[in-house]
Amino acid sequence: MKLNPVMAMERSTNPRVNSWPAKAPSTSSGRTARVVLSVGLGLVVVAFAPGLDQARAAAEQEAVMTAPGSLDQWLWRYPRIQGNDLSSAAYGNGRFVLVGLEGAVLTSTHGKSWTTHNEERFGDLQKVVFADGKFVAVSIQKGVFVSSDGLHWEGRSLDASQPLITLAYGNGIWVAGEWFSDEYYSSTNALDWTRRSWDHDNRDGDIAFGAGRFLAVNGYTGIQTSTNGLDWTPVALPSVAYGLRGVTFGNGRFVVTGNQYAATSTDGVNWTEGAFPGAAGELTAGQGIFVGLSDESGGYRYNRLFARSIATSSDGLSWTAQPVSGDKYLFGVAAVGGLFLAMGDNGLLFHSLDAAQWTPLSEGTGINLRGLARGNGRYVAVGNEGRVFTSSNGEQWNLQPPLRSGNLRGIAYGNGLFVAAAEAYVFVSPDGIAWTQWSNLASSLYGITFADGLFVAVGEGGAIVTSPNGTAWTRQISGTPNRLQGITRGGGLFVATGTWGTIRTSPDGITPWTTRDCGTNTYLESVAYGNGIYVAVGGEGTAVSSPDGTNWTVRPTPTQLELEQITFAAGVFVVVGRDGTLLSTTNGVDWLTHYSGSHNNLRSVLYADGAFFVVGNNDAILQSAQLFPRLRAGMKGAEGFELTVRAVPGHRHHLQASPDLSSWADVFTFQNEQETTTYLDADAGQHQYRFYRVYAEP
Repeated sequence: MKLNPVMAMERSTNPRVNSWPAKAPSTSSGRTARVVLSVGLGLVVVAFAPGLDQARAAAEQEAVMTAPGSLDQWLWRYPRIQGNDLSSAAYGNGRFVLVGLEGAVLTSTHGKSWTTHNEERFGDLQKVVFADGKFVAVSIQKGVFVSSDGLHWEGRSLDASQPLITLAYGNGIWVAGEWFSDEYYSSTNALDWTRRSWDHDNRDGDIAFGAGRFLAVNGYTGIQTSTNGLDWTPVALPSVAYGLRGVTFGNGRFVVTGNQYAATSTDGVNWTEGAFPGAAGELTAGQGIFVGLSDESGGYRYNRLFARSIATSSDGLSWTAQPVSGDKYLFGVAAVGGLFLAMGDNGLLFHSLDAAQWTPLSEGTGINLRGLARGNGRYVAVGNEGRVFTSSNGEQWNLQPPLRSGNLRGIAYGNGLFVAAAEAYVFVSPDGIAWTQWSNLASSLYGITFADGLFVAVGEGGAIVTSPNGTAWTRQISGTPNRLQGITRGGGLFVATGTWGTIRTSPDGITPWTTRDCGTNTYLESVAYGNGIYVAVGGEGTAVSSPDGTNWTVRPTPTQLELEQITFAAGVFVVVGRDGTLLSTTNGVDWLTHYSGSHNNLRSVLYADGAFFVVGNNDAILQSAQLFPRLRAGMKGAEGFELTVRAVPGHRHHLQASPDLSSWADVFTFQNEQETTTYLDADAGQHQYRFYRVYAEP
């Protein structure tokens, strides 16, 4: 049959809704299949016409506005498990659970591959324990969270004076300890808690239960025991011990560890002393082995040692330590579910069957990433020490050989080339993998953009250099000695920003740049244009905006942390910064704070393929949830027409079909637990025309 051109349009209150024809694949008969997509307010329309043998069509396009909540749901793309510090592990009801900073909760049924369930409400989780048929976790933000399966959690906020750092269960009582406090909490159900006072000082050690009693160690004053978690009795060790922070029960005995000190007891009262290699961290017991974290430095975060070695002992008195984590730190160790797990810095995770051979489950170089670009079907991220990551889909990232020892501070794509700005050099690549170093530009470069057929890079000493091809560069006159870091093009102007509130503008990036006063002396690190305004951001949470690039107004933001980069896409400005800061605004005046799910400094943000991507310190690469449901479509042989919906998990969606773009009916409704859902319409070939759309319920 002859396929007539089809244009799918949906009515919408959004005046920016558009409709786009997709690229047309050829058919076996030489005809052209035309598939059209319309997007608006989360609505996607794809057209299908039968009779096009062997035609495969996919249609997708960027949304013109963000979906509610999409900037609060982020996926870790690198490191592949996740990149927040991990502190504690437990096992129960057939599931492993790991917890850590920034609401990090990871689960696994076998301890090797993990699924993240990060939530902002969890805060910085310090300890998790499985007992009495439930997981219980405590946080630095004084929260207690309870779950039977490690997936669904009920929370309580305690009126604690200090962060909650330790937790134990025994004799029907839960005990949660505070950091550097004379108080602790007890509970019979882990939901209702009573504040109590230690009979004797307890500062920053751990708590364990065994042989019918609790035993609490104190980094400064010793140990104390209790059979009911309410009444505590101090116990004297044979000699003075310092830095007591590790305690566990196994093989019928308690073991405590401190600075070059170890002791064991079968009853918690009478002790035998040994020696521990260095400062002591968390301690655990399993499979007849005692395992503890150790390090020579003795630095701590709350009661968590910055450890690089793991020590083992069969009796708790004589210990052997081996370095495990290189220059990264371990914060926790646990014998759970027949495995030993050690965890720490930026998602660092090891597992072992015998506590002797440790296998890394995580990845990462610890290098800070500074720039991000997309072009030629590839994402490219660059950073310190010449580090380059590439990805074809934004999900799986590959580490490439470093370009040089210096830092790559920015990257742009244009004219078929990636161009990375470095310390006085630029590197050029057609694919992000094979790179060529070009001329010494004398000044260190910090930012780069491509617009109007021109690369423009800015840097130290007010440097501005331009190139039409990324290889031949010309120095321009900026009129300032100040470092420039931000550069953008929009509204008929190139705009550069830098230290001391510096703003320079140029209509073409070449003619002399004009000085603009913005009303602040704060370092402006990045600038973007959209919705008819310029917005620049920088140190101390500073933001300035302008309707014309000439007149600027200082705008308050919800943070005083450094803001490192801003971009405009999908109708919104998105800003990233220190300690995982993530903000958005549509007008430069009204700001929203979002949960990035990362504690790393975030340095660059990019919009592509219907989502935002962010890179930052310690190899952090994150992707936002889809800003709208994406609908891919294509023939699947004689079986029918296959549609794949990619959308924010946890919402109810309706996939509908129509013969005329007027009357619509559900063909598939679903609650998506994963990001991608596939549906095969076996009846598609029975229709002369068949249109599809998908939308998410509010």
